[in-house]
Amino acid sequence: VTLSVRLLHDDFNLHHWLVVFVVSALLCASPWLVGIARNRLNYLKWSTNNVHDYIISVQISNLDHTKNVLLTVRDGIVTEVKGGLNLTSPPGEFQQFAIEELFDMSLFCVIFICETEYDGTYGFPTFMTQRLLELGSTIRVSDFRKLP
Repeated sequence: VTLSVRLLHDDFNLHHWLVVFVVSALLCASPWLVGIARNRLNYLKWSTNNVHDYIISVQISNLDHTKNVLLTVRDGIVTEVKGGLNLTSPPGEFQQFAIEELFDMSLFCVIFICETEYDGTYGFPTFMTQRLLELGSTIRVSDFRKLP
């Protein structure tokens, strides 16, 4: 009788610790899961709006400087850049700031628990701060205009 009671008690402890482990893992992962869900829901909103041609203003900041550029995007490709510190840069150097690319960047950013905000109408990322990456860089997107 003592052996069977002890086995039941050991099984309870094993199940108890398994439950504690699973609940702890879910609580630790919840910020990531919420961030991923927000990203995917906003990407769905962006995709549903079916916008491929647009103009956006992008502000890129880090500890050293701030760069403001106006990007023209056609079929998801940056075709024209105005402003910034280096006006001789080809448009391709700014491709990472096209909205489609910003979604990928913000999804990666979730892993490092960055702060991301999204546009209420179209769903694209409007603000991203990467405190752990690139020495505290921040990206702001504003002045979105759909092109015909």
